[in-house]
Amino acid sequence: MTTDLQAPAYAQNAAQLRLVGSRVRPFVSSITRKRQAAYHAAAGIPPAYYGDRVDASLLAIDAMLSISYTNEIAQGGLHAGHRVIQSGPVCYDETLTLEGTVTATRPMRQGTLITIDINVRRSNGEVPVQLKFHSLRLDAARTSGPNRPALIAETLVGYALLSEQTLNPVRVAAYSYEFPEAWVHFDAQKAAQLGLRAPLAHGAMSLTWIAGEIARRGAIEAMDLSVTFNHPIFWDSEVAVYQDKDNRFSVVNSCGIHCSTGQLKNVRYADPDGF
Repeated sequence: MTTDLQAPAYAQNAAQLRLVGSRVRPFVSSITRKRQAAYHAAAGIPPAYYGDRVDASLLAIDAMLSISYTNEIAQGGLHAGHRVIQSGPVCYDETLTLEGTVTATRPMRQGTLITIDINVRRSNGEVPVQLKFHSLRLDAARTSGPNRPALIAETLVGYALLSEQTLNPVRVAAYSYEFPEAWVHFDAQKAAQLGLRAPLAHGAMSLTWIAGEIARRGAIEAMDLSVTFNHPIFWDSEVAVYQDKDNRFSVVNSCGIHCSTGQLKNVRYADPDGF
């Protein structure tokens, strides 16, 4: 016998993805050494930082790929933020299945902000990584118009400069190579239709930069890292990554805008000398 309380079927389109409780189709993936190297080369992350370990921040890419089938337009959504809760190491070539459920929705100026909780499951059933993925699903009727004012950094006192990145269209395209239909990263004319002055760098680049600064100190066994994407990073931006004593991170552009902000709640390294 069926009831209205029965668990919903997998979301088939963007409208169904806006329903709390909707499930995303299981997405099977693997982080190979070659795939990780491609993303790290585009982001400017030295391969030595991770060695034989998978960069769990790259599972944010798989989270986006897992919902791409619900897009009803070529640019169906924008990455708004991510939390990566890693409880153990992930190795190259492991078969991983992402199992996502919509846990919250909220109307925004340009569409609906959707939160999807995702278990990243090994073939033996273990879940070494959990993700909380925030996606802004765009409403075509509400995407035009001026951008909201950016928040300027009040101060960087207490923050230490970790690294600097100079972007260009080639680097942005290289990081977005698995999203050829996402023209917001490639096409200046179409990006302008969204009110953007230029195409955007992939949001996950900020996550990869911040995770890379954490991995700089040793092979990561586990961590809890949240990153929010507050302001666009354009394909010609110059940005710098900062960290304070409370393990807060910020990706700041040349205008002093905190484009992405992160919080590391805990980390465990394979090397006991890691902090």
